[in-house]
Amino acid sequence: MCFLRCNSAHHRIAVLPGPPCLNHVAYDMVGVDGMMRGISRLKGEGVNIAWGPGRHTAGNNTFSYFVTPNGFAVEYTADLEEVDEATWQAKVHEPAPRVMDQWGIGIGGPQTMPHPAPDPGLFRAVEV
Repeated sequence: MCFLRCNSAHHRIAVLPGPPCLNHVAYDMVGVDGMMRGISRLKGEGVNIAWGPGRHTAGNNTFSYFVTPNGFAVEYTADLEEVDEATWQAKVHEPAPRVMDQWGIGIGGPQTMPHPAPDPGLFRAVEV
């Protein structure tokens, strides 16, 4: 993944390898308590957690992923790392279970998430 930012937040867009598609949309919650209350509300409505709760390493944010009725992935997240441009240094994180989820206590994982189909309208390679 390549993380991009437009302000001091660690990232606002992440580019994943693979076919061009929208992977998921994340909703910033007010703190971990707000995220957990959101999870509780969704579970109360019969929505199951697809992955989480947990804490990512890149961005150090908490997360929980759900799948909408039409099969699209959404994320509740909180406490995304703030970056100080003067001192920040880029890092490469090798994918591993405790990198994707530092806590390792949530249910699911990336393998439990939906894999969206390529969207030919998002990117068209130049004919060579």
